[in-house]
Amino acid sequence: MRSDVESDRAWIAEQAAHGWKLPLEAHWTLRLPIVRRVRAGWMALRVYHWHAICARMGLVPSGYDEWVLYAVARGWC
Repeated sequence: MRSDVESDRAWIAEQAAHGWKLPLEAHWTLRLPIVRRVRAGWMALRVYHWHAICARMGLVPSGYDEWVLYAVARGWC
């Protein structure tokens, strides 16, 4: 299993490789530890549902959604 530092480095490497930008930062109350994890879980359900719909149409997700979910879970946006 990766450490937090290794995961963060991989996340930063993906950002540099793809040129991805984070969405606007959420209000500080949405970035509190418990709230951000619940928020990331809710967003993950919506993302995976959307990916299932896209897969039926033959579309392949870029990975950006998971990249943003990681940042939300860490409290970065």
